Amino acid sequence: MGIWKNEGGFKGEFNPALESSNVFYDSLEIAKKHGKYLTFKPFEGKT
Repeated sequence: MGIWKNEGGFKGEFNPALESSNVFYDSLEIAKKHGKYLTFKPFEGKT
């Protein structure tokens, strides 16, 4: 996970968000299309 922080640059809003940090696309559907996403099985960890 990564932290995304908006300081007024998008619609003048100020807010934080948690985002996945293992893909470089803004859309999970696009990341899946290019095979650029990770999946986790229950209780599995990745480093």
